[in-house]
Amino acid sequence: MPSDNTDFQLGSDGETKSEMPTEWTGKPKKKGASRWRRAAWPISGCSVLVLIIVLTSLVTMLATGVVDPNDYEWFRRLCIATLSSNKVAFATGKSDQVSSLVLFDLDAKRSCILVNKRPFFGGVAWSPDGKQILYENPAPPTQISVIDADGTHDHIVATSARGGLWSPDGRHILFQRILPSTLQNKLVEMDNDGSNLHELITDVNDYEWTADSRSIMFTTIPTGGRSVYLIDIDGSNQRQIAGGASPRLAPDGQHIAFMTSVAGGAVLTVARLDGSDAHQIENVPIYSNLKVEWSPDSKHIAFIVVKTNPNPTAMTYQIYIAHADGSGTYALIPEGRSVSPTWSPDSNSIAFVQRDPGSAQVLYIVNSDGSNSHKIFDAPYIQTSAQWCPTSRIKS
Repeated sequence: MPSDNTDFQLGSDGETKSEMPTEWTGKPKKKGASRWRRAAWPISGCSVLVLIIVLTSLVTMLATGVVDPNDYEWFRRLCIATLSSNKVAFATGKSDQVSSLVLFDLDAKRSCILVNKRPFFGGVAWSPDGKQILYENPAPPTQISVIDADGTHDHIVATSARGGLWSPDGRHILFQRILPSTLQNKLVEMDNDGSNLHELITDVNDYEWTADSRSIMFTTIPTGGRSVYLIDIDGSNQRQIAGGASPRLAPDGQHIAFMTSVAGGAVLTVARLDGSDAHQIENVPIYSNLKVEWSPDSKHIAFIVVKTNPNPTAMTYQIYIAHADGSGTYALIPEGRSVSPTWSPDSNSIAFVQRDPGSAQVLYIVNSDGSNSHKIFDAPYIQTSAQWCPTSRIKS
């Protein structure tokens, strides 16, 4: 029988005839059988030309930045998944107002963007287990966010906040809360998920956790000179331990390094945590602006020496290394404009930023004895120091 859509007509001989549709391809081989040909969709030369134009346009847009694949979370996560555990995190960008949070693989010598195109980043810090990164956006309203190291779960944990620090056990975060009405700040402690906030003290400057995560070391905004204090995490038992500024606690939890003012400049002083056994580090140049960074093994201290000049562009910044026992210091690299030193977890290497006026800013890594200095990344602006993932190791 013909198919249901066949039109039937009565012939002159009285027999029933059918008018086949246009899709009919021929007579059936058997009575009652029908054969239909599926419509073909040939790829014409015009279709190929259109495809080439589309692909060429896409490549051009990617190359010129009209389309940025890093704007898409799926692309960023795919890139990050290919990185090794040996990496550093820092903020960089094409301007001093818009930045990206970057992960750089020290083995593969390649980078992936973790957070893309945000206002200027004020600080970056890995969680002690290397699974999360805390970062700061100081553009109003200031806020502190936390993101998983694989690029997921990006969320704000504190607003009107700056200077976030993980506790050594990873359970708490310390930060300054800004009070716009009074221009004061309050030191606030909270759980790592942003809950259970409580204020500790007002008008603090530098601050840092003790190694046991139970106390906080800080300095106050000076009225007649700075002093270094300790306070328990619950806000009790505040006590002065030294006179100075910019204190940093050694990873062993037993010693502190801080800046002591002298005529014409400052010197680096090391003491026990209770302030006893204080001694000055020898041979430190007198014009000093100390950014103190202990090595993870607590044996050495990196700091910056600034040599002033009436012409601001002629000022020099040089990284020095001091033996914590006071046995001497040495310049890590030649005089220039080197800033933001950070130690590798094994204490064998240091990352730093070279900031020469009128040129790209360059991220370097150098051995702790000053050898094998080499560039790993450059950009118009590098806003933060390179923070080493706790699992990072430099291969020899």
